[in-house]
Amino acid sequence: AEYMGDVDVREALLGNVFLSGGTARLRGLRARLVTEVQGLAARDGIDPAAVTVHPQSDSWYSVWRGASALAAQPVFSRLCMTADEYAEYGPSYVHRKCVL
Repeated sequence: AEYMGDVDVREALLGNVFLSGGTARLRGLRARLVTEVQGLAARDGIDPAAVTVHPQSDSWYSVWRGASALAAQPVFSRLCMTADEYAEYGPSYVHRKCVL
């Protein structure tokens, strides 16, 4: 994975990685993710010890709750693409429509 941006921002993000969803329960996923992200951090001059991957105790429902919170926002309906828009503009339209 490639990521860009300010080193301080990247270090803060790498220190707050959260696993969520059903796949977060896969055996060994957290350890593998830590190892791989630490390698990326070291490559970019960021202290690998800054990488923290937090497992969610209720990971099964956290994705649903996040999507529910997003859907409850007043701006959500403006971000949705209709079937007619998709047919007219194609899949790349999402990049223009979904800019907050």
